[in-house]
Amino acid sequence: MIVSNPKQKITAVIPIRRGSQRVKDKNLRPFGDTCLMELKIRTLMQVPEIDEIIVNTNSEDAIRIVNECYAVGGVKTYRREEYYASSECSGSEFFRNLGEVTDTDVFMYCPCTSPFVKPETISQCIRAYAERGENDCVSTVSQIKEFLWLDGKPLNYDPSNAPNSQDLPDMMALNFGVTVIGRQDLITNRNIIGKNPRFVVTSDIEAIDIDTPLDFYIAEQIYRKTVIDGIDRYLPMPRRCTVIDQNITLMTHMKTITAIIPVRAGSTRLKNKNVAPFAGTNLLVNKINQLKQVKEITKIVVSSDSDLMLEMAKAAGADTHKRAPEYCDEKTKTFGEVVRHIAESVDGDTILWATCTSPLVFPKDYREAIEAYYPALEQGFDSLMSVESFKRYIWNEDGPLNYELGLKHVPSQQLPTLYFVTDGILMAPREKMIEWAYFHGRNPYKFVVDKRTGCDIDDGLDLACARAWLDMDESVSQIDPYIIGKK
Repeated sequence: MIVSNPKQKITAVIPIRRGSQRVKDKNLRPFGDTCLMELKIRTLMQVPEIDEIIVNTNSEDAIRIVNECYAVGGVKTYRREEYYASSECSGSEFFRNLGEVTDTDVFMYCPCTSPFVKPETISQCIRAYAERGENDCVSTVSQIKEFLWLDGKPLNYDPSNAPNSQDLPDMMALNFGVTVIGRQDLITNRNIIGKNPRFVVTSDIEAIDIDTPLDFYIAEQIYRKTVIDGIDRYLPMPRRCTVIDQNITLMTHMKTITAIIPVRAGSTRLKNKNVAPFAGTNLLVNKINQLKQVKEITKIVVSSDSDLMLEMAKAAGADTHKRAPEYCDEKTKTFGEVVRHIAESVDGDTILWATCTSPLVFPKDYREAIEAYYPALEQGFDSLMSVESFKRYIWNEDGPLNYELGLKHVPSQQLPTLYFVTDGILMAPREKMIEWAYFHGRNPYKFVVDKRTGCDIDDGLDLACARAWLDMDESVSQIDPYIIGKK
């Protein structure tokens, strides 16, 4: 758990009141192919930092849906007293009651009426709360660049010297998409916002808050276009759960990962290398077997022009993509065109490019890379690539590139760290891979692997080395070759 005290419990509370004054039954009425409550539950279930999800409501329908469809996932309900769902109850009383009836350390307020807040944003808010310093809560806000007036007077500009809108001072508006606060602070302050809040700015679409029939209509149209029609694959994509033969089936959407194993019939340096004997089978089937052990991977697809390899893939339990010859001959199409063609031919949110010629990338390595991938995207990286670090004296035709001759020569351990791409693990959003016509972007996260894991088979000597590495104690490959001289 990413909080200052690792023992603190984080509870996400979804407040739902039966009925609605302005939008009738807005939390449970159909919203695209789901409803706002289920959309919020499924989004929160994708946030690993959350310990518990509670729907706080006086609605029997909401309680029934949660118990029938989401109790199996650990979602709970709290039956709210009618007074705290009435118009007689003040906002302060309502918030204090929420805190008093929720057994937790950290309280997270997650209304259904903000349907587009992403799991990644919620995780970001939790991390911000952990690092809050003197702040007492974290809340999402929208940035406003508007010419604002109050009581007949301008708030944020001088009409006699009006700036362009982009030059207006930054102003923030609470959008209540997510608020994180200590339970005791919530009870004491009688408000979900503390006295010294820390803000997390959301995108315009995440800031959408449904309060009127027009808001509901606009949000539903956006949902249909961006989620159902698949224009924006980064929004949460839950579906309604269904109950079939007394067994609960959750039509859940996870962040789908499609693993691609690209192979072709020919090889210029090592004949039939993709099916070369390895680890009691061959390189292709070995890779399929490794990927099948990674539960985070949704689908494994072997892309090839070879009927033999496609049959092997099917027998091993992988899906297949028959590639046309022009995408395999290395002459008719550029490499970028090949990457784009394969990415366009499969589905999934993220593509994991997994070559079978990197046979020593094991399931644990893929799991670690996937675990690093999503936080890397949040931090501004556009993709992930496996690399091996090295320190060598590098030259080109013009001379040394990373050191100087003579008196300024340094020992190898003092050389700057360089990296080369191993091609063992390459991850990027599928749509971006299509856009780039490449399997990583210009700002990739470098997932550093050791020499053994980075082994890539290109010729007979590489294959022999990989076979030798296979039986070697893994700890040997993790010795830092540049440790000599370090303090």
